Amino acid sequence: MRNFIIIIAVLTALVACYGDAITESLEEMSLVYDEEDTSMNGRLLSSADVDSRNTTWVVISEWQLSAPAVAGQVQRVGVMYEGAANVTINRLTVTYTETPAAVDRSPLSTNVMNVMIRSHAGQQVNATVTILRRA
Repeated sequence: MRNFIIIIAVLTALVACYGDAITESLEEMSLVYDEEDTSMNGRLLSSADVDSRNTTWVVISEWQLSAPAVAGQVQRVGVMYEGAANVTINRLTVTYTETPAAVDRSPLSTNVMNVMIRSHAGQQVNATVTILRRA
C-alpha cells in the first residue's frame, strides 16, 4: 500500500510539471534581430524581455500577420517596408505564439525590410512584425 501511495505522489508531481510546461509554451515569444546579434538567426526572448529592452528603440512600423491552419499546407505571410532615405532600420522583432518553420528577412541598417514567415505544415501563422530604429 505504501508503494502505491508513493507512485500516486510521483505521478501527481509529473502531471503538475507537464501542466506548467504546456502553459509556458503558450507564452508569446519574440525573435529579435539587431546589430548586437552576431548569429544572424536572431535571439529568442520572451515578450516581457523584449518590452523591457525596447526603451531605447523607436517603432517605425508594426504589422499583425495571420493565416489560418490548413491541413497539410504550409502557410506563408509577409510584409515589405520601404522608408525614406534618412530612415535606418536597426532592429526587427517577430512575436508569435506558435513557432514558425522559418523567418526570412532582409539585412538591417537599410531603409528597406522584407519579412516572410513560413509555417510548418498544418500550422497557423499568428505573428506581429515590428521594425524599429535607435532613439
